[in-house]
Amino acid sequence: MNNVIKSTQNTNTARRNAGIVSSVLTILIGIFVVAFYCYANERTYSDSVIFLLLLGLFLIGDGILMTTIHFINGSTYVDVCKDRFVGKGIQNLNPQNFDIRIEQISNISVQGFWIHIHTGSGIYKVMTDKKTATEIFNYYNELKG
Repeated sequence: MNNVIKSTQNTNTARRNAGIVSSVLTILIGIFVVAFYCYANERTYSDSVIFLLLLGLFLIGDGILMTTIHFINGSTYVDVCKDRFVGKGIQNLNPQNFDIRIEQISNISVQGFWIHIHTGSGIYKVMTDKKTATEIFNYYNELKG
């Protein structure tokens, strides 16, 4: 069995949790706006308050979408072993499990909080913190060096 040299598991929990909290707040604001629309519509009978309904529905939909995205992105990880990278990454907007030998990796790049593992079958994106991403990038470059 391969020993794990470096892992990104639980390195992005603070960022993921902050994103989920802000998304839930967006949903709550959307619900408040829709409730205010209902109140204003009863009082004024004006067609101009329809904007409130559209805004509220947009905020609710956006919040639900962002919660889902943060949850999926937060479940990505990579375990760096002596001769392979094993984990779960986003490939073409779908979460995919991977087990890639070092020889199959053509490049690794770091973009913000993301590690991009380039292979012949596509790019696996793994969310982590910048420090861990840099450490994995440097480890890969030492191996290929």
